[in-house]
Amino acid sequence: MPIRPRDVWYRKQLPMSDEAVANGVYLQPLTKKETVALMAETLTEYYVDQHEFEKVITLSDLILEYYPKDVSVMIRKSNAYFDLMNKYYAQKYRSPNDIPDRAKGHHLYLSRNNRLWASKAENLGWREYRRGDDGKYLQSIKEAKSKTVK
Repeated sequence: MPIRPRDVWYRKQLPMSDEAVANGVYLQPLTKKETVALMAETLTEYYVDQHEFEKVITLSDLILEYYPKDVSVMIRKSNAYFDLMNKYYAQKYRSPNDIPDRAKGHHLYLSRNNRLWASKAENLGWREYRRGDDGKYLQSIKEAKSKTVK
């Protein structure tokens, strides 16, 4: 697929690795099913705000069934597992060694899934957003506004 000028602009403005673009994570047209799955992503954001992390995971599974390269959902799902670990264990126990034996399997399950889903996104080329990226993006908006004819 030829490089479109718009894609060059997006690449400058938004953090995306060459690997992610090559893997079809970014700058690819979506199918109808992928588009609908992307719309459902908004609901996962709502569930995060409501601290309903199990629902985040369940809905993420459905979204990924139809849009398997949705790294945002993979990261949200990873974070939901982390949030569940925090809710059930980190807030109650000083260290994993303090977790009762009957709960260690559940803690391990949450921990492994947290790492698994972050790893899947990273393997597709996703990289953690850096604070400096905000400044670059805001500066580009400021520049674009200054060029706008009034």
